[in-house]
Amino acid sequence: MLASNVHTFTTSNKDKSRVQLFESLSFFYNLNESNIKKLTQFKKTIMKLLEHTTIWAKGDIYQGKVMLCFGILFLIAAIIILRSNHELLKGTLIPISLAVVMLLGYGGFLTFTRNGHLTNVESVYNESPAKAIEQEFEKAKKDHEAYSKLKPVWAVLIVLSLGLFFIFKTDYLKGLSLGLVGLFFLALIIDTNLHFRLKPYFDVLSNFSLNNNL
Repeated sequence: MLASNVHTFTTSNKDKSRVQLFESLSFFYNLNESNIKKLTQFKKTIMKLLEHTTIWAKGDIYQGKVMLCFGILFLIAAIIILRSNHELLKGTLIPISLAVVMLLGYGGFLTFTRNGHLTNVESVYNESPAKAIEQEFEKAKKDHEAYSKLKPVWAVLIVLSLGLFFIFKTDYLKGLSLGLVGLFFLALIIDTNLHFRLKPYFDVLSNFSLNNNL
């Protein structure tokens, strides 16, 4: 009885080993030359993802630091204008204050969150490279669409604000319109630079996404 059980157990283990060997051979058999080339290309594509993400993130971090520096300068200018008695300058105080909030707020966001984003991409990449590509592609696509829509809006607002300068009669309102021109022009510069840096990254991600399926 015992000998029979031992024989059955041994036979069962041999069958399992044969099944595993058969599955392994089937896997390598199915990897024809075409699939091997696709697999190799996909691996190269994956390795480049973090490289491109790092370049894009470091560029945004640098711009964020520049924005923080200009934000501090604009804050000093706002304090000086606040103490001034010049009506035209006082009119620019509100737009300059908004520019300070935009520069310090968005600049700080870029500076202190892009490293975290890069770390998150690396984490997802280690779990599933394909998922990392799709997540980055969707995010870049949304940002690309947002910048494409916002830049014309800033340009229109610049023209309108400039038109208001010639319509308004008082120095305060003229200063306000000039300040708005500067504010919207600043927003246009910021988004143009961010979009300019995003475009190559978005194009790369688009190609990655297309090559994602083996």
